[in-house]
Amino acid sequence: KHADGTYERMKYDRGLLSAREPRDSKHRQMGELQVRQVMHTPTVLPKLPRSRHLVGYDPVEQTEVPSGASGNAASPGKILSTPSKPSGVKAKRAVLVLFGPPGAGKGTQSEAIVRKTGFPQLSTGDMLREAVAAGTEVGLKAKEAMDSGALVTDDVVIGIIKDRIAQPDCDGGFILDGFPRTIPQAKALDTMLQGIGTKVSRVLEINVPDSVLEDRICGRWIHKESGRSYHVSYARPRSYDGQSVPNEETMRDDITGEPLTRRGDDNAESLKKRLASYHAETERILDYYGSWICVRVNGNQSPQSVELEVDSALAEFYKPGAR
Repeated sequence: KHADGTYERMKYDRGLLSAREPRDSKHRQMGELQVRQVMHTPTVLPKLPRSRHLVGYDPVEQTEVPSGASGNAASPGKILSTPSKPSGVKAKRAVLVLFGPPGAGKGTQSEAIVRKTGFPQLSTGDMLREAVAAGTEVGLKAKEAMDSGALVTDDVVIGIIKDRIAQPDCDGGFILDGFPRTIPQAKALDTMLQGIGTKVSRVLEINVPDSVLEDRICGRWIHKESGRSYHVSYARPRSYDGQSVPNEETMRDDITGEPLTRRGDDNAESLKKRLASYHAETERILDYYGSWICVRVNGNQSPQSVELEVDSALAEFYKPGAR
């Protein structure tokens, strides 16, 4: 309605009003009421499942376009195709699980993930040592097993994780590095998380063909305290000239200057056994969690390119402006 009392012609929604202007006061009132109803009726859009932006998805039919594949061949940036719906538990915090065979580059990428999410990275080895040093109940059980030469049971490991994630730095979320490794461990983890009102949010695998891994492993040096990883050929520390014999004198951490070390099993023979175990046990966990939360990125490319794929897979968990 204009200031002078006249009405402007409007084209109304199909079937509600005609296109001609109202002829009298009664028609004007009816027209205004119906226009207000149209303007204030919310449009309800279909709710898309989480993470569907990572695969082909038809929002009209609400069906998934299959992509990705399980196995050793890399299928970059794809949610695995095994169908699996998440449980009805609504997560109170993000639980990220990081997987990859030995030499895949988990250490390099986890540094960026920690920085962009603000979540702590938790490895079972570190947590075991911390629990033993602190003398907690589960730490003492772990120490007893280790002192006797026995393997630490899954129940003890789950207990150590439960204690660790109760600390304030895990309130927003946390990253499990290389755990669970088996289906029974995955089930035990799910049960524990469900008991505290959360669940696994995303499983990320950095996939690299076996043929590439031997060169990566046999030239790898690490900073034990931080987990930073270097390589004699393509990720040299500043202390190494690339020509002299690599040793603890020539291979030093860029940040602390401390000597780097090599893992005792970073050799070709041990690698074959570790890869056999990874393919037989750990890769099955990707099928266990299924297509709703599992993402495989191509680790057989530059660290920068891998990081871009990781960013796409984990963007919803990043701090604002972190990418």
